[in-house]
Amino acid sequence: MWQFSGDESLGMAAIEDRDSAWYGIKPVPRMIQNQLGHLLELNMIDLDRKTLRGVQALMEKGERPMWVVVTLAVFLLLHTREVDAGRNIFWSRYIDTVCPPFMFHDQTLF
Repeated sequence: MWQFSGDESLGMAAIEDRDSAWYGIKPVPRMIQNQLGHLLELNMIDLDRKTLRGVQALMEKGERPMWVVVTLAVFLLLHTREVDAGRNIFWSRYIDTVCPPFMFHDQTLF
């Protein structure tokens, strides 16, 4: 959950439920959290492309000492994609009853 770090809170009050994991925190409004999350995903896509280009360049060189680096890079990329796919499957199966679905619609993001 994104939270405010300065004095500005956009009128959001701190969470007062003592049983909440976010007790005492002033959360950023859900819409802004969605937009920040979307920007983060776009940056991750760009970094993923750059990394894949670098791995491909290393593979095309065919230098034997770089095989370990290439293997680890490919393993990490595939693992990250698998985790993301698992999250997407989970979110598609279990509807968030707290947040209305319109908040996740692509048209509402930037």
